[in-house]
Amino acid sequence: MTALPECLQAATTTGLIGWLNANAGAVTGVATLALAILTGVYVVLTKRMANAAVDQARAALEQTRLLAVAQDAVLRERQRVLSRLVRHLIGEVEQLTYPLMEPQLMPRHVPWTEVELDDLRALAAAVEGTDEREVSRAVRCLRDMANLGALVYARGSSALSKIERLSWNENWQTARTALRTLAGEPR
Repeated sequence: MTALPECLQAATTTGLIGWLNANAGAVTGVATLALAILTGVYVVLTKRMANAAVDQARAALEQTRLLAVAQDAVLRERQRVLSRLVRHLIGEVEQLTYPLMEPQLMPRHVPWTEVELDDLRALAAAVEGTDEREVSRAVRCLRDMANLGALVYARGSSALSKIERLSWNENWQTARTALRTLAGEPR
């Protein structure tokens, strides 16, 4: 066999390269062990991250469920308040004179307030499925009745013209019908 040149022989037997060549099996074993430990650490960290992500997803789902429950409760409360207000207004309309005949006096004040009518509009807008046309019809007629009553008593006479009586009677019927429709009652 031919011997390696002296410069190459010295490089392979001494220094870091020589040591690595002499201990190649041990170096490979240590590197493999280090990689196995590092992989294990990554597995543990990945599992923790996955568990944290699952926990966050569960928390988000629970929050969404609770939010939906809260929204349902708010909607049911709005529906209940709207129903109670509509029934209240039906009762107030029913107390008024109808049909208003010629010798009868006009009521001095209507039993509802402008705030109740504003509440009716706001609640109807907030409750899905409410017939906006019936709400508008009821509010318009109730306001017309209130304005007519104020006008009659502002002029100092309780005498009504035939047109005013007809207007009162028509608004009374229309308001009553619209409110009963909103309450889900038959016309």
